Amino acid sequence: MKRILLLLIFLSISFVYSIAQEICDNGIDDDGNGLIDLNDPTCECDGFGVPQTIPSLVPNPSFEVTNCCPNSFSQLNCADTWIQATTATSDYFNCGYNFGAMNAAGISASQGTGYVGAIYSDNWKEYIGSCLLSPMLAGQTYTLSFDIASVAITGGGGQCNLNYGNVDISIYGSTTCANMPLNTTGCPSNASASWELIGTQNYSPSSNWGVINIDFTPTSDINAIMIGPPCNLPANYNGGACYPYFVYDNLILASTNFFNSLEITEQGGFCTDDLQLEATADSVGGSWQWYYDGAALVGETSSTLDVVTNGQGPGVYNVRYTIGNRCEVTDYTVEPPQYPTADFDYLDVCLGENMNFTDQTTIDTTGGVVIDSWSWDFDNANSSNAQNPSQNYSSTGSYDVQLFVTGNNGCADSITQSVVVHELPIADFTFDTLCVGNATNFIDLSSNNGGTAIDTWSWDFDDGNLANTQNPTNTYTAGGTYNVSLNVTSSFGCTSESIQSVLVYDVPTADFTFTNACFYDSLSFVNTSSSFADNYSWDFDDGNSSAIADPNHEYASEGAYNVTLNVSYQGMCNSSVTKTVAAYAQPIPDFDDPSACLGDASVFTNNTSLTNVDGDFIQTWDWDFGDGNTSAQQSPSHAYGSDGIYTIKLVATSNYGCTDSIEMNADIWPLPIADFNFDTVCIGNNSNFTDLSIANGGTALDTWTWDFDDGNSSNVQNPSHLYTSDGIYAVNLTVNSVFGCTDNKTQDVIVYDIPTADFSFTNACFYDSLSFTNTSSAIANGFEWNFDDGAMSNNPDPLHLYASEGAYDVQLIVSYEGYCHDTVVKTVFAYAQPNPAIQIDSVCFEETTVFANNTTISNIDGDFVQTWNWDFGDGNTSNQEHPNHNYAGENIYTVDLIATSNFGCKDSIQSNAVVWPLPQVDFTPTSVCLQDDSEFTDQSTISNIYTSNSITNWDWDFGDGTTSNLPNPSNGYATDGTFSATLTVTSNHGCSNDTTKSVIVHPLPNVTFIGVNLEGCSPICPQVSTTSTINSPSIISDYIWTLSDGTTYTGNSFSDCFENLSGSSDYYDVTLSATSNEGCVAEHTELDYIAVHHNPIADFEYEPEEPSVIQNTVEFLNTSLYADNYEWSFSYLGNSTDVNPEFEFPPVADQHSVTLIAKTMENCTDTIVKVIDILDKVVFYIPNTFTPDNDKFNETFQPVFTSGFDPQQFRMLIFNRWGEVIFESNDADQGWDGTYGLNSGELVKDGTYIWKIVFKETMSDKKHTHSGHVNLIR
Repeated sequence: MKRILLLLIFLSISFVYSIAQEICDNGIDDDGNGLIDLNDPTCECDGFGVPQTIPSLVPNPSFEVTNCCPNSFSQLNCADTWIQATTATSDYFNCGYNFGAMNAAGISASQGTGYVGAIYSDNWKEYIGSCLLSPMLAGQTYTLSFDIASVAITGGGGQCNLNYGNVDISIYGSTTCANMPLNTTGCPSNASASWELIGTQNYSPSSNWGVINIDFTPTSDINAIMIGPPCNLPANYNGGACYPYFVYDNLILASTNFFNSLEITEQGGFCTDDLQLEATADSVGGSWQWYYDGAALVGETSSTLDVVTNGQGPGVYNVRYTIGNRCEVTDYTVEPPQYPTADFDYLDVCLGENMNFTDQTTIDTTGGVVIDSWSWDFDNANSSNAQNPSQNYSSTGSYDVQLFVTGNNGCADSITQSVVVHELPIADFTFDTLCVGNATNFIDLSSNNGGTAIDTWSWDFDDGNLANTQNPTNTYTAGGTYNVSLNVTSSFGCTSESIQSVLVYDVPTADFTFTNACFYDSLSFVNTSSSFADNYSWDFDDGNSSAIADPNHEYASEGAYNVTLNVSYQGMCNSSVTKTVAAYAQPIPDFDDPSACLGDASVFTNNTSLTNVDGDFIQTWDWDFGDGNTSAQQSPSHAYGSDGIYTIKLVATSNYGCTDSIEMNADIWPLPIADFNFDTVCIGNNSNFTDLSIANGGTALDTWTWDFDDGNSSNVQNPSHLYTSDGIYAVNLTVNSVFGCTDNKTQDVIVYDIPTADFSFTNACFYDSLSFTNTSSAIANGFEWNFDDGAMSNNPDPLHLYASEGAYDVQLIVSYEGYCHDTVVKTVFAYAQPNPAIQIDSVCFEETTVFANNTTISNIDGDFVQTWNWDFGDGNTSNQEHPNHNYAGENIYTVDLIATSNFGCKDSIQSNAVVWPLPQVDFTPTSVCLQDDSEFTDQSTISNIYTSNSITNWDWDFGDGTTSNLPNPSNGYATDGTFSATLTVTSNHGCSNDTTKSVIVHPLPNVTFIGVNLEGCSPICPQVSTTSTINSPSIISDYIWTLSDGTTYTGNSFSDCFENLSGSSDYYDVTLSATSNEGCVAEHTELDYIAVHHNPIADFEYEPEEPSVIQNTVEFLNTSLYADNYEWSFSYLGNSTDVNPEFEFPPVADQHSVTLIAKTMENCTDTIVKVIDILDKVVFYIPNTFTPDNDKFNETFQPVFTSGFDPQQFRMLIFNRWGEVIFESNDADQGWDGTYGLNSGELVKDGTYIWKIVFKETMSDKKHTHSGHVNLIR
């Protein structure tokens, strides 16, 4: 072991001992293990665990504040401000109380001593409820963070085995606290519309405490919450003997903004030279340090890091956030910038065409990066910012087109490509001109115009024909002017077009029109050839011709002729046409002799003929019958009006209008006149017929034909005939003359029959006339009636009234002209009349009146009373024999009965029916509040309009089991509600009536209230809300709150803030008076309900006033007021509960936050923080000997600084005995290893050397220079 001598130099204070240890923020591997700063395990941060300063909207979030100590199930109310949310009650654990299942699973409070638990089961869902300190606002996002664990329990709280899976932990919200507790053992949102599901988080049950976060955004302002199971639980949550059980602790409900923890966000970008990283934390009061890949970026101690200025480029950046002795680190990867790769497509064009440019730039679109800027330079002084532009160049040539693209991240790229605009060819051609039918020759005269050679020709001859040869021909089929186009294309594809007009002459077209005619008339020909034809030649096919344009020609005989017209233009381009014309034939008329008798139609048989030249036929015949009548029929018939000789003429006309005529005489002979007479007889006598006919115009009759209309006939001139039955016969006589002319006459001949007697009648009641209707033969004209009661009549249809009921034999005798008699006898009935009688008893209204019928009748022909028609005198009727009837009101009614027999015979009777009135029952009850008497006042009446009546009895039933017979009683009800009270009254005639009315006894309010923030340190702002109830249908309409200091409030809740500036607690009694909408009032008082505790005032002083790395022990003097105990925190270095502590700070220049929390017995606090600045002092030591002998100990010589120097302002020189500098360093960490210079490898000799160091202290700009000797021993 070599002996080492050390030289220790003190500045301000003497020796400080130091061991090589990794410093986590200097970018140096201090402990030499190859791991720098955060990469070294000694620099790991444990983190803060939970957010440091989040104000929870839930009061008593960790269940530490108690109203009482639980000792059994369902005592959530022992946890201050917490509410049993439903009738399925939750459990509270504190003060040493716990379930066996909790103990077996090792579950206790995750923080402090209090926590709660709830069963999750299909039929029993337990929820915990809380009124919030302030409402959650609609549209704002909140996070509920809490500790949770789970275990299966029995109904008695013991441990059991149950497999149950993941479940949605649910939070429900309501706009008011008044909706708790809820009367249900199920889901709150199913039981009441006032509750809605506002958030869930799936949880995997574990018996170890874990943290769950539920994020949600309410749609309305929320003042109260419930936490527990979802409405629909998964399988294996169906209860039984073993239940899933969940426990909660440390509930933090706040805006999500409070839960940011430690986070790095990126702003700007590399390409825009403004890339920055910004760190945020959910806590305040800490310090920052940035790192690149775990190595500290020295000097980067703000929350923002300028990455571009720092120059590190892409990679993993770290930031460490330190509060006291705890820290947390988070990482952020800065990705390399996403540069675009510029590219575009195009096609070279011909002059005058648009050149289209298609952007083909690519870029990595991760993170939403896109190209958002394009800048084109077309090399012709034009530009564009479109993504896919087009450009029309005005001249040919080559152009260098540049595209410059930029992404929305500011990164850019460009590309330049050469494009070419080609020259256009010049199209031209010539041609010769001919008439239609000859080929036209086309000669190409186009040139390439300095461009590429022409290799394509496209001809369009404007007649539907095309060609692709250079010099084509085309034959036109019609004359006219044609716009011929030639389109030529260069080898590159540039085109040019020439269009010229080509004139083609047409061949004239020969044509004519004509009108055919009868051969004896001239035919007219009209030339319709082409207008430019100038020469005509006609051939009429009968040896004749013509040279004029429109000739006329007359043929010598009928026939069909082929006429030809030849036309030409300038003696060439001949054209001819031949058409057939017709010279129509003339008709030859003829017909047969049409002579006939007058009155018969004369028939004209037409024998006219016609030669068929061109479909010739007789189209019309015009007849003149010589008596002023005519016809157009071919073979007509005609009846002449008188006899005589007539001249007939026929004119025949063909379908082409050719005509001829003929005349002939005809005889029309006169008709005879038929006539006869006869005598008329009855059946059994002959009828004689005498001919009275005459021949007309001197001719003679030669035949007579009789038809007697009974199947018999005769040809004698004067016959006789015997008819076998009566009737009217149409007898016809027909006579004929010697020329065959005929006439006939028909007359009616009557043969009379013997009459038959008969009549009909209708039986009737004896007091009505009987009507007799004669139905004898129509020829009867004599009548004799005998009515069997001594009365007679000669009327054909008499009426007769009998004096009494009975059966009568009536006789009728009929005759014709006093002879041919016939007789008939029939029995008729005069029916009996009923004898009505009735009996009626008097009744009360609404009772049934019974009608007794005692009617009788005599039996004449099965007579009986068939119908009874009752009129009850009130508009109602009946057809029953013994009816009952209920009258609609009291009265004396006149009753009529009409009795009718089966033959319709009637009689009537009248009597009175008496109906007594019912009492009109009425009374007025009074509606009262519970415990007040209800008064009942009878207001019943009874009518005396028709009869004399009075009320004699009263019977009351109050609907609660009590009764009374007094006219105006009272009753006190034992409970609130609506009661049906009935009053029955009876009249002097025993008529009773009753009525029932509702009697309302209004409930009194059940006054209760709950509050939050009822006890606390000044100032507190309690919120007290009524939980008062009242039985339906009443509602509580008014609340008055009264505090013990006289302050009053109105409404269903009140909130106020109370301040206590004294040194003792203030207490307030709270009284709530509730009034229902019916005016019923009740009140309730809670003593000392609000407690406002006084606050302490924290303050302290310390000595020395300027501590330093040398004088680093500080004494603290507590100057607080009204405090009972104290908590000191010396940054992250330590804590104390002494009144006046003393603390030793690390001998390192730094600032330390010293916090004093002064507390009262009620846990009211005041905090003061002061910064203790430990001033730096220069402290270093320099060894006087070192041994660079490669034994890894004491190998180099260098000063060791512990504080107070600036490493950036350091210089060390080593001199030999001659004053030569043999070693120099500007790095305090770079020591001298006993060689010449740095890394030379040349060893110096053992001996004594002079050192000199120059450095700057950190406290000021002061520079220090020190020198001395060091021994080198190997």
